[in-house]
Amino acid sequence: MSNVTDVANALGVSSKTVEKHCVFCGQRPVDKNKEHVIPDWAIRMSGDPKRECTIHTLSIDSAKRVMRFSFDQLQFPACTLCNSEFSDLEGQAKGIVERMLARQPVSATELSVFLDWMDKVRVGLWLGIRYLDLNSFPIDPNFYIAHRIGTADRVACLMHTDAPALRLTFSCVSTIAFRYQPSSFALCINGLSTFNASTDFLIARRMGLPHPHRIEWDQSGMLRMQLQAGAERVMRPPLRAALPQAGTWLYQPMVRPEFVEAFGALWDTDYARHAFWDLNTGFGAVFVGAVFVGNGDGSISLYPQERSNRWLHSTRYASSGEAIRAAADVALKIQMELLDLPSVDRLPKERQKSRRMFDRLVRADLRARKKSLDYVK
Repeated sequence: MSNVTDVANALGVSSKTVEKHCVFCGQRPVDKNKEHVIPDWAIRMSGDPKRECTIHTLSIDSAKRVMRFSFDQLQFPACTLCNSEFSDLEGQAKGIVERMLARQPVSATELSVFLDWMDKVRVGLWLGIRYLDLNSFPIDPNFYIAHRIGTADRVACLMHTDAPALRLTFSCVSTIAFRYQPSSFALCINGLSTFNASTDFLIARRMGLPHPHRIEWDQSGMLRMQLQAGAERVMRPPLRAALPQAGTWLYQPMVRPEFVEAFGALWDTDYARHAFWDLNTGFGAVFVGAVFVGNGDGSISLYPQERSNRWLHSTRYASSGEAIRAAADVALKIQMELLDLPSVDRLPKERQKSRRMFDRLVRADLRARKKSLDYVK
């Protein structure tokens, strides 16, 4: 793919060895262990753990852009203690996914745990693929799995198929956009396909909550933002790019405690308190909405605390392949939209030019992915 080489040349990138850091805490692994970023239980639930896995990378070495190995080899460095601490989340997630595959009721708390798990998988894949292609692009992560679970607005769309088959697929993790901002991806386990996205203030404005008035790069290259009060009404749908897809949509507003502390007056309203289970920690309630292709208003409501079937959608896809493509289509749209958020007006002229050239190349890559979605089977 010429885009990879173009971006690499523009940024002066060369392949280099990646230092080993724990995918959970980011430190050098203590009592070295390995973590399946796609958990072993999901691999076994969906087929032979030794079956071939194909991953597309962004390596500037064309021979390494497609890698093949068995699914159970998709493991990356971790501290033994960190791995143990996150085993409880995996255990809970396994039970919840099993209930979903059986189309059984789940609670709002269980859906929040499921979204925690999606955060873990999404960030884990980002870090893992960076290891696989030897960090061909100059990315030095300033966060790892432990730093990104339940810290930012998040959304998921749950889709079922009429003819479920054994399948494990993840998509949209090999784009240049995902490499620089691991915000959205798609995942399929047998008959359940899911789109997931998470980033700061992803749905805040359309949920009527405090949100940035402007996000921009300053002259030093740091992101700056100014927050303003929300409109205290929901714009339908809360995630605009999602409307054309069928499925049950989950929305969970999350905000970092430091934002609440610094701009406390903006959140000190009955409307904001209604949207959060714990406003002091920025932990939001789970909202649910169903959208039909070309026929849905995007309205949402609080998901019940007791177990409920409200997460189940009446419309199902004919095959898991059709469902994962629908989920991937939304993931690519979100990756594209997030490119527009930071203004470059305050950057020095040369950096503005470089940033705009980079954005054009990233958009070209996303358009190419949209035409022919490449994903792991």
